[in-house]
Amino acid sequence: MRQESLTLALVLAAYFALQVTLRIWIGTGLQLDEAELVMRAQEFHWGYGPQLPLFNWLQLLTFKLIGVNIAALAIAKNACLWLGYMLAYLALARFVPAGRAAIATVGLILLPEIAWEAQRTLSHSVALILSTSAFLFALFGVVRYGRWRDWIVLGIVIGFGGLSKYNFWILPFSAALALWVLPPPRGWAALSWGRVGAAVAAALAILAGPILWIARHPDIAFASASKIRRSERAVLDLPFLGGVAETVQGYVLALILAALVALLARLWPRGTAPRPTTEDEAVWLRKLLLAMSVFGCALIAVIMGVADATRVTPRWLIPLAMPGALGLMLWALEAGPRRAGRVIAVAVGVVGVAVTIGIFVVFGLKPSRLSYDFTPLRAEISAILAETADPGIERLTGAGWLMGSLVLLEPDWPVKRPPPLGPALVPAARVVQLRVTEDAEAGAPPQPAAILEQSRAVRVPDRIDPRQGMSVMVEIWRLP
Repeated sequence: MRQESLTLALVLAAYFALQVTLRIWIGTGLQLDEAELVMRAQEFHWGYGPQLPLFNWLQLLTFKLIGVNIAALAIAKNACLWLGYMLAYLALARFVPAGRAAIATVGLILLPEIAWEAQRTLSHSVALILSTSAFLFALFGVVRYGRWRDWIVLGIVIGFGGLSKYNFWILPFSAALALWVLPPPRGWAALSWGRVGAAVAAALAILAGPILWIARHPDIAFASASKIRRSERAVLDLPFLGGVAETVQGYVLALILAALVALLARLWPRGTAPRPTTEDEAVWLRKLLLAMSVFGCALIAVIMGVADATRVTPRWLIPLAMPGALGLMLWALEAGPRRAGRVIAVAVGVVGVAVTIGIFVVFGLKPSRLSYDFTPLRAEISAILAETADPGIERLTGAGWLMGSLVLLEPDWPVKRPPPLGPALVPAARVVQLRVTEDAEAGAPPQPAAILEQSRAVRVPDRIDPRQGMSVMVEIWRLP
């Protein structure tokens, strides 16, 4: 196992190091989630807004170690992905041979949300990917050994995983249901209420601070709750079936590539009679993973129907897609690890190369948010900050994506989050408000009765295609 572990760790490290290098080369423009992290993850808080705090904490740690820069954003994301793969491998290796565990693990790249979206735009869902793998590792440790420390580790993982994304919580329930239907072949090791209580206590100790923050700021914490009702899709003239249909559709889209590759690997022509692997524990693990995935999808479908919710995206189903993909890979490998493993490895290699080329072309060669040149806007704001006095500019405000991009270039500028993440504005202060618009008319004031003192338009060019770009209105407001 030691050789397989080292080989997998090095191969994955090389791949994710390439992704970090590519992101640094692309430039200092930011995606929406990256800008939010630059704005919010420079200080410790129990809560940061609609998103749960785990990835903000991980990003804060990276900022403290190497500074607020593109490298820190790329390293935090890809380190989480690397660790997520390794924990998934170690989880499988508790019950199946290391070689098969490694092949099944790299099959996770066949999930579009992990292969493409995680590199393109995801942030908090990357923490969810890590949390899902950590949960499987801890859960299988409890099933395999059942020691006190295994239960406590499971509780710690559930606590931190519950702070990655709200949809993580479907995973413990689907796992419990799957284990009830498919108990371990050797039975439970030292199962007791005391051990379960220790896991619950460990989880609650981690969750306490963020839960209290959410209780104090529910309007901020649940500001994005309306996303699940963005569309009104009725099925068979029954609106509540819209969410059920969206759940099933998202589940299929998340797993279709992994399922096709697994089927191809399972049925690939063989020159000699296959040597199927039918170890009891390996087969049970495959069934358990697939049951967790299917039961979780059913639970979400029921919840969506009962809540009359109508919108599901594939990334929300990551905690179900990952066990599903791992189970499908193990199913394919049962037909013959060597030949099936080659098919899976080739498919994984093709996807990895395609993702790398895609990121290079889409963001390195074509205009996008990442290719904006903020030099003119930076110079304009620097001049305003230097010229305005008594009172000076207390704060820069504007769209989070734009402000995050500026903070990355000028960390000392007075860009602060509104309360409770930042201080309130003082009376009679001056505020610079930035608006991305082609309209020269004044925007809404930062406060009622604020007076617009001056405004000017600044063109932000695109470094790849100078004809592209955006216009930013720079407005100076005097507060009452």
